Amino acid sequence: MTVSPQQYLAIAQTLLQHQDEMHDRSATNRAYYGAFHACKNLASTFNLDQYAKGRGTHHRLITALQHIPLSDQEGPNRDQTLRIRQVGVLLPTIKSLREAADYNIVNNYPEKHAERAVQLSQEIIHIVDQLCTTT
Repeated sequence: MTVSPQQYLAIAQTLLQHQDEMHDRSATNRAYYGAFHACKNLASTFNLDQYAKGRGTHHRLITALQHIPLSDQEGPNRDQTLRIRQVGVLLPTIKSLREAADYNIVNNYPEKHAERAVQLSQEIIHIVDQLCTTT
């Protein structure tokens, strides 16, 4: 059985409906991983690994999205590149929310953070779907 980024997002949306902190933390986690896996698909589709820098899978993916050059003749066109860079700005925001939800358990985790993570994940997945279907 395989799992899609959209399924991660759907679970995040379901968890968000429970309106308690543990579900909000879990919704944020699932929202992040939905966006992360969508971005991995995007990086594969556009061969972005060549732009990855640093250590760690998550960091390398984010740097690849953020550092794709506009002048790459063999890569995506200018509009696609700008959209890829946009995703590269959004993904670290969800990553920070996910880290707070997963690692900072001594502080309260506001529902608005989970809602923001789900909204950003939905936006990223939508952009990635558009980019990957136009290639």
